[in-house]
Amino acid sequence: MATKRKMPGRPKQQKRRPGPTDHRPDILTNYEAHGNAVYAEQYAIKEAVRDAEDRVTRKWGHGVVEKRVSMETAAKFWTVRERYNAACDRHDVAAMRADAAIMVRAYAALDQEAERMGAQRLPDAWTEYEDDDGDVFAIAMTDEDKQGITAAGNPDRPDVTVLSIPELIRIYKIDRLAIVRAVHDHFPGATVKGLNEKPADNSDGLELFETPGAQGLEDEIPF
Repeated sequence: MATKRKMPGRPKQQKRRPGPTDHRPDILTNYEAHGNAVYAEQYAIKEAVRDAEDRVTRKWGHGVVEKRVSMETAAKFWTVRERYNAACDRHDVAAMRADAAIMVRAYAALDQEAERMGAQRLPDAWTEYEDDDGDVFAIAMTDEDKQGITAAGNPDRPDVTVLSIPELIRIYKIDRLAIVRAVHDHFPGATVKGLNEKPADNSDGLELFETPGAQGLEDEIPF
């Protein structure tokens, strides 16, 4: 009696545990190999967008240019900005790269449209800067330029602090910005002229300030 011949089958594959030489491709499972490179790319992407933003900020003011274009253009910009920020929050490098390129083109488009619509740009005598806390400062070249900014006023942006470069130099080595702001609040248009580094009575050392149209005041600060 003939026996039925068993046909050979495919060899059974053995499950292999990953060894020390495995190269896993993503940042989450192999940060040591990929973390620094991914971080560097994210940093480069963000820097490109920041550079584009800085160019229009120096020309138009912080957060201003999107208010000087049509609502349709502004809406498109806000949409891509939200999408880009979301990609940054989840560290999605591919999405960041794609939306960053759109952001750079968007800032250029905003600038060009604002020019076509005849929007008023920042005077050459001053610029604006946002610090890490989100506070916006208008920096004037001279004390006279600062008085012009203060006199013109900016009812749409009352949170902008106006300082002159000479004023910044006077307070450079002394951490007295809170006093300077208090002077500006209580004496609109005043410009700090000097600060006592070591007051005799150990009090805060505002030495002299001037207001437009005055000869200078040397009274004690009433606060």
